[in-house]
Amino acid sequence: KMGLHVQAITPGLMESLELDSLKGVLVSDVVLDSPAGTAGILRGDIILEVNREKINTLNDFQTKMDKADTENTVLFLIKRGGSTSYIAVKMKSDN
Repeated sequence: KMGLHVQAITPGLMESLELDSLKGVLVSDVVLDSPAGTAGILRGDIILEVNREKINTLNDFQTKMDKADTENTVLFLIKRGGSTSYIAVKMKSDN
C-alpha cells in the first residue's frame, strides 16, 4: 500500500553500510510512484521512527505500521548518510 520494503539491520549490514547502530530498519526497495517514493524515501535509508515512536527491530516496524494503517499521513524519521530528517508520507486512499 505504501510502496516500501524494509529489512532488519544485521551486524553484517551494519558493518558493510558503516552504520553506528543496529536500531531501525533498512529500506531495501521503494516503488517510485508509490506514496513512499513520491515523499522522497530512498533505498538505503534507515527508518528510526514511525509517527514519533522509536523503531528498534523489524517487528517494531511491522507493529507500528499496522497501527499507522488507519492514518492519512505517516511520519518517518529517516537517517540518510550522516543526517536525520522527518518525511511525511501521505497514504493513498482506497476510494
